[in-house]
Amino acid sequence: MKSRSFLWSLAAVVLAPVGALASNGVTEINQTCAVETGCLAGDSAGFPVSITSAGSYVLTSDLSVPNANTTAIEFSSNQISLDMNGFAIRGVTSCSGSPVTSCAPTGSGLGISGFSGRSSVHDGRVIGMGGNGVSLGTEAHVENVHAESNGGYGIGTGGNSVVTRSSSIRNLDAGFKINSGVARSNTAKENGDDGIRVLGWASVVESNRSGTNDGDGIECDGACNIHDNTSWQNSGHGILCGSSSINGFVIARNAATNNGQDGINCAVPNNSIIHNTAVGNQGDGIESYHSLYLGNNASSNTGAGLRVIQTAEAFNDAYGQNFFRGNTEGDVVGGAFAVDCNRIGTSTVCPP
Repeated sequence: MKSRSFLWSLAAVVLAPVGALASNGVTEINQTCAVETGCLAGDSAGFPVSITSAGSYVLTSDLSVPNANTTAIEFSSNQISLDMNGFAIRGVTSCSGSPVTSCAPTGSGLGISGFSGRSSVHDGRVIGMGGNGVSLGTEAHVENVHAESNGGYGIGTGGNSVVTRSSSIRNLDAGFKINSGVARSNTAKENGDDGIRVLGWASVVESNRSGTNDGDGIECDGACNIHDNTSWQNSGHGILCGSSSINGFVIARNAATNNGQDGINCAVPNNSIIHNTAVGNQGDGIESYHSLYLGNNASSNTGAGLRVIQTAEAFNDAYGQNFFRGNTEGDVVGGAFAVDCNRIGTSTVCPP
């Protein structure tokens, strides 16, 4: 006769919730439970895996969805943390062109969908979804996530979010779409639109690499701090700042080279554009107005090295300590005055 303690143990196993717990108490999600039993209490078998409670979750296998209209994981609560644990979410979509010109099949399926807010995703890959790779809400945190060959954008978040150490490559739409917050140490390449697009004001875009995208390398809208980035061979501008009325960007120590339009283009005034490299672009090296230009290298551009946009309030732009050489339409064009010496070609030119 079996002991009573054994029977109680057996009953506990039978009555346990569907979601298995890893050794650290984190709920596991894997392909088997997703398609056969449901991975969590209240989650029926089949995609999407629906996470309805705050807490910590971990992938213990790759997840593969059957078609372009199926979402893999859906968050419907705040404060959900998903450790992808080095695994991948895989769809059926593939993309072609460099940068991407088409993906097929496309659809509504998302890799990870979570618009409730304050969620985090880290350490994994989202590849080949019919729609967007990762779509999270406000105050999200994305770290070390790779999004590739998705039929929408790669990684997107709501306002006040942090996206760091992630990559977004060969997606049909933009690589990254961040409403506001911090984009740090990310890579965007060969996407069908902008590489990194940050829409909210007072955001920080730092130490990113964005190249060969079919749009602007980096775009930020509204008094952003854009520094220490590299943006190369994009079809649009290397760095585009400002399409809203919010001005006052700080653009420092960036390299914008060989882009299809301007290296650095600011459509709003009152910026500090300092110690940047804007070389070999098909438009101007730097274009802005009512701003300070200090210590930049703007050379070998098809347009001007520095182009100051003419306005009714002329001569409010100041430049100094810059290096200009070999710009087809002139080194300094428009109403600006030198406040310090500049090197132009092989000559050093100082204000009187």
